[in-house]
This record gives sequence, C-alpha cells and structure tokens, in this order.
Amino acid sequence: MNRFITFCVVATMFLATAGATAPAVGTSAAAQQPDSLAQQISERRDSLPVATLVPVQKQPYASSDTISRDTSCNGATTRAARRACRAEAFAFGIDSLVATQSFAFYPTTMQSAPQGMIRMIYAEYFYVYISPVDLEVHLPVERGVTQYVTMLNFDADTISGYAASKHLTQWNISFSAAYAGQTYDFDLVISTVTGETVLSVQGGPTAMRYVGTIGQRQQEKDAIPERRRRRADAVTSSIPTPAPPAHTVRTLNPATEPRPASLTTVSSRQAAR
Repeated sequence: MNRFITFCVVATMFLATAGATAPAVGTSAAAQQPDSLAQQISERRDSLPVATLVPVQKQPYASSDTISRDTSCNGATTRAARRACRAEAFAFGIDSLVATQSFAFYPTTMQSAPQGMIRMIYAEYFYVYISPVDLEVHLPVERGVTQYVTMLNFDADTISGYAASKHLTQWNISFSAAYAGQTYDFDLVISTVTGETVLSVQGGPTAMRYVGTIGQRQQEKDAIPERRRRRADAVTSSIPTPAPPAHTVRTLNPATEPRPASLTTVSSRQAAR
C-alpha cells in the first residue's frame, strides 16, 4: 500500500512538472522559428539582382591629325634616316591629297587599251581635276582604226560611286561621270612610293590608259609656254626703250675704211726683210 501511494505521489509530481514546462518549451520553439511570410519576403528581397557600379578610368583620348603634320627631317642624324624621312614625307603628301578628295592628275603617257601604242604627252595643258562636286577632263584620246589622236574635253557637275581604298602602298580610286549621254568610268591606281599614277578611262568609244602623277588642284594651269610668251611680250612692249646716244652711232663706208693686209702680202714683206 505504501508503495502504491508513493508511486501515485511521484506520478502526480511528474505530471505537474511536465505541465509547467510545456508552455515554456512551446514558446521557445515559436520564438526560434521565424514567421513564414517574413521569411519569404526576406528571401525574395535577397534574390533580386543588384547592379554593382565599378568606376572605370579610361585613358585620355589622343587625337591625331591625318592631313597635316611636321614632315621635316631635322631629327634625322644619318643620310639613310634622312632618305627614309623624305620617302615618308612623300607618301604622307599623297595620302593627304587623297584624303581631301580634291586633286589633279597630270598625264605623261597615253595608250589605247588594251594593247595600243604608248605615246608620250609633252603638252602641259592636259589634266583631270577631281573633286566631289565637279570634274574637269581634258585628255588626248585615240580614235578609229588608224588610231588618230583627238581630245576628250568636258566638265561634269557631279561624280557618282566615288570609292577609295588603300592596300599597303597603293591607293585604288574609282568613280563615274556622265556627259552627253555617255557614262565614263575612271579608275586610279596611285603608288605612295614612286608616285606613279595609272588612270583608266572607259566609256562609249573611249578606252584609254594614262600614266602620270597627281598633284594639287588649280583653277587653270598658267604654265603654257605660248600664254607665258604673250604675257611677257605684253609686259615688255609697255616698257619704253631709250634710244642710244648720238655719238655712239657710226656709219661705216667700205670705200673709205682701211682694209687689212692679206696674209700673203705680210708673208712676202717678212721674207724680203
């Protein structure tokens, strides 16, 4: 009986202790577990991508002038360096002319394509003036079976299909122009090493090939010998020429002037002595 009473007392005390500690345990578990809605909001907020701004310091932009620069060879110390500098300056001059898209072609030889006879051009008034807004053409051409020489002379207000490309030391330029119902195609091949320029012209009955050089464009060439001679004559004719003094003018009379002795007479006189 005493053992049963003791067991009941112990069981009652155990149940009382368990009931007292149960709310505390539940409260601790609830405190340890966060709210599900707050947890979802936190997870969504943390999963959003955040852009990170990293400052990047770029190098300062260095602009270079491709049209004009100092091409003097003052810094060259050897003859080979000076020759290389002059060649570089020459190539840079051609590049600058092509970059302006306004230059002139001066031919020195002509040839009827494809296998015509090569002729020299000595006249200084033949040229091709090229620019984006106009074109002036004055070239000798060969016509007919007998290959007689005539001239291709026209002006065009515009050119079309202008294209320029460079490969190593060679420029390739092509464009077209219309005149009198004919379309003329021009192709230029320019060497920046030798300065040789090959111009091909095709259109209508014309198929020519010219070799020459390019240079700066001018309005009109004023180096024509005839025009220069006429201008010089006009200038000299306007200057009065003073007459020589009177005492310097002397009229010779063959009858009264002493004649020099002949060589035979002088020799006979010397032999008599």
